[in-house]
Amino acid sequence: MTHREEDLKPGLTFTMPFSNVLHLPFPDKVRATRLAGFHELAIQPQEVARIAASGLSIQNMRLIADDNGIKISRLDPLCTWNPNWYPNNMDDSFIADHSTTTLEFFEIASELGCTHMSLNATFTANTYVLDELVSHYAEICRLAHEEGIVCDLEPIPMWGVTSLEQGWDVGADGKLTHPAD
Repeated sequence: MTHREEDLKPGLTFTMPFSNVLHLPFPDKVRATRLAGFHELAIQPQEVARIAASGLSIQNMRLIADDNGIKISRLDPLCTWNPNWYPNNMDDSFIADHSTTTLEFFEIASELGCTHMSLNATFTANTYVLDELVSHYAEICRLAHEEGIVCDLEPIPMWGVTSLEQGWDVGADGKLTHPAD
């Protein structure tokens, strides 16, 4: 089935996953996003830090994106949203690369103008009982809500939230469809 732009809902956008353009320099990520017909780009916090360390400021990243009609809408992932976030199936370089703190994450998201974020539950399965997991998730959702950011929990079978059903249980038990102000 071919989708025509005029058939889309007004305001509907498509986000380029960070993994599709991870290998490209930042200006090329944005260009590839635009040329592929996406309106938005997801990016990793550790990648933003590396790009900034190489000399391209976050403000300039945003300008490059804006000049191409692209919004950097999603920062993905935050792994440190719970105290026992360390995966038991990844090496030290992965852990170091994904150790962005919650404060650092929200600062980057704010500077980029992100409206969405993803959580990876990198802890070992069964580290938390449901009530504990809901509590940690509710707290990070509260912080995201204060920043005007929609927070998604990404089920990944090799880690702590192993299925869509479990992710749904976390959100439903926390009644997190819309956190209260």
